[in-house]
Amino acid sequence: MLFFIPIGINGRFAKAYSKISAQAKDGILSQITLEESWYYGFFGTGYCTTITALVTRESSP
Repeated sequence: MLFFIPIGINGRFAKAYSKISAQAKDGILSQITLEESWYYGFFGTGYCTTITALVTRESSP
């Protein structure tokens, strides 16, 4: 049942996107991929959201 109910998905995506945006600094993000995974633990289910992207920066003349 847990796999059919997206528990806290918006918060995880927002947190992951804000982290990758901070790492990109003034760069432009493209080719963004999103990976959602989960695992069973002793005290419940754990969730992990991973975002990868290509960062392009303007070159100064």
